Amino acid sequence: MPIYDFHCKRCGKKEFDTLQRMSDPKPKCCGISMEVVPGLCSGYVFPAEGITLTNVEARPKTFHSTKEMRRYAKDKNLELGALL
Repeated sequence: MPIYDFHCKRCGKKEFDTLQRMSDPKPKCCGISMEVVPGLCSGYVFPAEGITLTNVEARPKTFHSTKEMRRYAKDKNLELGALL
């Protein structure tokens, strides 16, 4: 099944890495269907050992999914750019 990212045009809420069939209804927010976020590479698969960033903290930080990286960036108020 494909993985999609969705965005609510009304409130700006985003849902990342949603696994669903193309025939499934889009998630709803604010009473309307959310829009698919275009142009993102949602098919990237992390290697089993993960991706290690060495310049984020004093000690290297290893991530095993895009979702984990996004959560970390949001919590630490970081901009990881193209990695997300």
